[in-house]
Amino acid sequence: MNSQRKVAAGIVLYNPSIDRLKKNIDAVVSQSERIILFDNGSDNIEEIEELLKLYGHTIILLKSSENTGIAHALNKIAELALRKNYEWLLTLDQDTVLKPNLVKKYLKYINLPYVGQLCCDFVDRNTGKREYNNFGNSEYKEIDKWITSGSLINLNILKILGGFDEDLFIDYVDFDICFAMRKNGFKNYIINTVGMIHEIGSRKEYKFMFKNIDVMNHSAFRHFYITRNQIIVYKRYPNESLPNMNLLQLKTIIKIILFENNKISKIRAVNRGFLQSRSTLFNNRKDFL
Repeated sequence: MNSQRKVAAGIVLYNPSIDRLKKNIDAVVSQSERIILFDNGSDNIEEIEELLKLYGHTIILLKSSENTGIAHALNKIAELALRKNYEWLLTLDQDTVLKPNLVKKYLKYINLPYVGQLCCDFVDRNTGKREYNNFGNSEYKEIDKWITSGSLINLNILKILGGFDEDLFIDYVDFDICFAMRKNGFKNYIINTVGMIHEIGSRKEYKFMFKNIDVMNHSAFRHFYITRNQIIVYKRYPNESLPNMNLLQLKTIIKIILFENNKISKIRAVNRGFLQSRSTLFNNRKDFL
C-alpha cells in the first residue's frame, strides 16, 4: 500500500455552504485518493449531490434523513474506511480548508511512539490568528486535547477504543476521543505547521477591562451541548488537568451577558446542560464496528 493509499478523508455535512464545501473538497482531493462524506439530513442535499458529480468516483456519499450528530457520522465514515482497508482517517468539518501537502507532512510522523492521532495548528477564519503558539523549536509536541477537524486518526486504535461516543452528539466529541487515547496508553501529537483555515463558532475578540476576551458566539443549541458534554467528559477523566467546572460555567454566563445576543435563551441552555450533566455519565461506544 503506498503512502497516499493509507489515508482516507472524511467530511461531516449539515446544511453546508456549497461554495465553502467546494473549496474544502478541492483542497483535500489531491491529498487523499478517497473522500467519504456523511450528510446529516441537509436541506440542500440536492445541491450537494450536484456538486459531487464534479469529482466522480473519488467521493462516496453516505446519507441520513435526519441529523444524527457528528459522532455517529464520524463512526460511519470510519467503519467504511476500515472496510476498505484504510489505516488512517483525516477528519474534516464541512467548512475547513486544508493547506497544500498537509497529509504528506502528517505521514512523516505516523511512526511516532504510541501515536493515536496527529493534528496541526490552524488559522481561525474569524480572527485571522494562529491558534497554538507553544512549539518553541520543536517539530511536534504531545498534546492532551485538540479539535477533530484536520486531525489524522489511527483507525485501528479508534476501533480498539470503540469509536466516538455517539451520545455526546456534537460538542466535546473531539476532546473525549483525545482523553480516551491517553487513558488507553496512546498519544495525540500536534505538528508545528499551520495546516488549515478553520473557524470555531462566530468567534470575536473584545476589549474589556484592559484584557482581550475571546467570545465564540455559539447558538443556544450549542451552549447546551457544550455545557453538558464539557462536564460529562471532564468527569470521565479525573486524571487529566482540567479547569474548575463551576468557574468555567460562570465565565460562560458572564460572556453571554456582556457580549452575546439572545442572552436569555443561551443562559437557559447553559443551565439545562449543567442540570443534565449531573444525572448521567453515558458512554455509547459499544456498537462501533
